[in-house]
Amino acid sequence: MGGRWRAGGALVARGEFSIVIAGLAVSAGIEPSLGPLATAYVLILVVLGPLTARYTEPLARRLNERRSARTDSSKAARESVSVGERRP
Repeated sequence: MGGRWRAGGALVARGEFSIVIAGLAVSAGIEPSLGPLATAYVLILVVLGPLTARYTEPLARRLNERRSARTDSSKAARESVSVGERRP
C-alpha cells in the first residue's frame, strides 16, 4: 500500500501549465485577475508538492497501523463476547 501513497504524493500537480493558460486568458482580455490566481496556485503547490512526496509514506504507515490495531481490537471484542455466551 505504501507504493500507491508514495506515487500519489509524488504526482501532486504543480500547475505550471496553468500559468500558460492564465497568460493566454489575460492577454486575450478574458479575465485579468486569473494571472495572479494562477501564480498563487503554483506557488502554493511548489511548496506543498515536495512535502506531500516526503510525508505520504510515513502517513500511510501510521494509518495502516491504526487500521490494523482497530481491526485487532474489534476481533478480540467479538471473540470475548462469543466466549461469554456459552449455553448449557
